[in-house]
Amino acid sequence: MRTKRNKLIIILLIFFPLYSFADEEEIGKIENIIGSADIIINNSRIELAKDTPVHPSDTIITKDKTLVKILFFDGADIILYENTQIKIKEYKFKIDAEKKNLKGVFEEIKGKIRFFVKPAKNTENDVKYKTNNAVMGIRGTGGVIVAQGSQKTQLLVTSGKVDFSNPAAPDKIVQVKENQWGEMRGEKPPAPPKPATPELIKSLAIDLPEGFEITKSGEDEKENNKEEDKKLNNSNPTAPLPPAASPTGVEGDDDDESDKEKTSSDSNNTNKNEENEVFRMGPTVSVGMYQYLSVGIEMRILKFLGLSVNIGGAPGKMNLKDFPNIGNKINNNNQPEINNIKASFFHVEARAVIYPFSGRFFIGSAFGLRKLDVQADTCIYVTVSSQNVCVPANGGVKINTTYATPQFGWLFVWDSGFSIGTELGAQIPLSMSSNNFYSNVNTSNPSAYTQATSSGNYQNFQNILQNSLPEYFNHQVLPFWNILKIGWLF
Repeated sequence: MRTKRNKLIIILLIFFPLYSFADEEEIGKIENIIGSADIIINNSRIELAKDTPVHPSDTIITKDKTLVKILFFDGADIILYENTQIKIKEYKFKIDAEKKNLKGVFEEIKGKIRFFVKPAKNTENDVKYKTNNAVMGIRGTGGVIVAQGSQKTQLLVTSGKVDFSNPAAPDKIVQVKENQWGEMRGEKPPAPPKPATPELIKSLAIDLPEGFEITKSGEDEKENNKEEDKKLNNSNPTAPLPPAASPTGVEGDDDDESDKEKTSSDSNNTNKNEENEVFRMGPTVSVGMYQYLSVGIEMRILKFLGLSVNIGGAPGKMNLKDFPNIGNKINNNNQPEINNIKASFFHVEARAVIYPFSGRFFIGSAFGLRKLDVQADTCIYVTVSSQNVCVPANGGVKINTTYATPQFGWLFVWDSGFSIGTELGAQIPLSMSSNNFYSNVNTSNPSAYTQATSSGNYQNFQNILQNSLPEYFNHQVLPFWNILKIGWLF
C-alpha cells in the first residue's frame, strides 16, 4: 500500500508543475491548425492540436505544409506558416481602472509569421518580436516577419508602425510604417524602409483555407482579421517586385540568391514609372565628338518610340586639323602651308529611334543641318627688291551640309525623371552648299600685292577654301559619339 502511495506522489510531483503552470499562466490557445506541428512545454515536446492552450515559455514548431493560428485572450493573434518556430518568452495583459496594458516578448523566430496586435483606446502595447539579428517593437499593428537563415530578416507592415533595430546596433532604430518593408542583414544597422509593392505583399501572403480564421472571440476580431487578409491578398501585377524572402528559414546560399534576384529586378526595371510609361518628355544636355555641346527636348512614347530635337555646336573656333585626314588635304607639298584653319560649328537636328526591347537600348537615326564658318591664314612668298618676303593672306568660307546619323545607344531613366545615356553612330553627309567665300592679301606694297595675287600658291590657297574643304565635308563620313547625355523626363 505504501509503495502505491509513493508512486502516486512521484507521478503528482512530475506532472503537477506542468498542469499547475498551464492553469495559472494560460494566455491563449491554438485556434486552428492544418498540418502537423509540435509544442514544447517545460522541455517536453508534444504534438499540437486545436484548442491546445499556450503559455509563456512555450515554443511552437511547424512542419511542412502546415498553418497554425494562435489566438490570445486579449484579441491579438499570430499565424505561423510551414517550417516556422517561435518562442513565447513573456505575455502579460493587465486591466486597470483607466487603461489596459499588454507586454509581450516573442523570440527565436525562424521562418515566417503573420502577426496582429489589437489596437484599442486606452491600451498601452509593448510587444517585441525577435529574430537572430532583428528586434521589432510593436505598439498595435499588423504585418509579416520572415527570418531567413540566421543573418537576414525581412519585415512587412500592413497596418500601424514598427520600430526596427539590430541588437548589434541598438542605437540605430528605423520606423517601418504602414505599406512599407524593411530588411536586416547580418550585424548591419537597418536600411531605410521602402514602399511595399503589391507583388511583395502577394509573395508573402498564402491563401488561407476557407474558414481557417473563423473565431468565436467576437465580431471585432473577425473584422480585424478580414482587414489584414484584405491588405495581404490585394495585389497589382504590373508593379515591380522587390526581393521576397523564402518562408522556409533555411540557411545557406539564400542570401546570395536574394541579392542576385534583387540585382536582376533592379536591372530589368529601373523604376515603376518606366515600367508603366505612356509618354515622357523633358530637356536634355549632351557632350560629344564632333557634336560638342547640344541641348534639346527628348520624348518617349509607350516605351517604344523616341523623338527628339537638338541644337548645338561649338561657338568658339575649332581647329579643323583635328578632323580625320583633313590635315593631309589642306597641307601638302604643292600648296602653301596654312598656319591656322579653324571653324565654328552649329547644328540643328531631329531624331527618331525605337526601343526594340521596350527597355533602355535603342536604334534609330538623326537628320540635321550643320553650318561651318571656316577661317584660315597663310603666307604667300614673293620677291621684292631681290628679297624673298612673306605676304600675309587670309580667307574664309561658310559651308552648309545636311546629314543623317544612324545610331544606337542606351538611355536610363529613374523614377524621379533623371535620365542618363550615351549614343554612337556615324554622321553621313547628304548634300552640301557653300557661299560667302572670300580671300584677302594683306600688304600695302603694290608690287608685292600683284605678285602674291597672281602666284600659284595664292590660287591654291583659294582652291582649298572654295573647293577642297566643301568637298571634304560633302563626302567625309565622321564618327559620332554623344559621350554623355543627361536630362530630366517628366
